[in-house]
Amino acid sequence: QSDVLGRGVGGHTWQGGIGVDRKTGAYRVAGDVIVSSTRVDGSNPSSVAALKVDPNIQRDSVTLVASADRSFVRDTRNVKFFAAYDPGNKTTFARFIAAISLGDNVWFDASTGLFLGRSAEPLGRLTNADFVYTRLRVFF
Repeated sequence: QSDVLGRGVGGHTWQGGIGVDRKTGAYRVAGDVIVSSTRVDGSNPSSVAALKVDPNIQRDSVTLVASADRSFVRDTRNVKFFAAYDPGNKTTFARFIAAISLGDNVWFDASTGLFLGRSAEPLGRLTNADFVYTRLRVFF
């Protein structure tokens, strides 16, 4: 997809990664490394022409992801933290969530998310999308 041309461009994309997820004491922690590559189809003349107009459609990126969560008071309270960082574009997304059980099958959540940095990559496109929310979850 070309942001400059506003259309799709013939090519190939692959994405892969590796991660760990482990419980350490009262915490559950996870970390991932995600690698992406996007290449224009060199045999397609319109794709090659598009690359000359928008060189950003052919790129490689690495994203580092980390999370941690912990429950308290017999699992009636929970906090979670999540972060994604793209070192090539210096963009970051961080999110904090707190939840408390108000009774059987009723939870109140509060969360905030912050996007830092600008780029053509997914995290950088969301720079102005910071958020705060609360919600009441009822399971039945």
